[in-house]
Amino acid sequence: MEVEEMNDEKNPDEIVVKDIDMIHFEMMDDGFLWCGIYHKNGQVDHFNITAKKNKLSTIWMPNCG
Repeated sequence: MEVEEMNDEKNPDEIVVKDIDMIHFEMMDDGFLWCGIYHKNGQVDHFNITAKKNKLSTIWMPNCG
């Protein structure tokens, strides 16, 4: 599994993930999209996207599932 290094998990400007087995998107609420990224080695990452007042915010949570 390879994930590019990032300095900040909040509002990253680029995320590259390799060796993915499955991606699961789910609208949790108006303005909140959750993404589960399931790797072939069993690791699970989460990526959240929220929209409030015309502004997008993202949070990348590697190896949390």
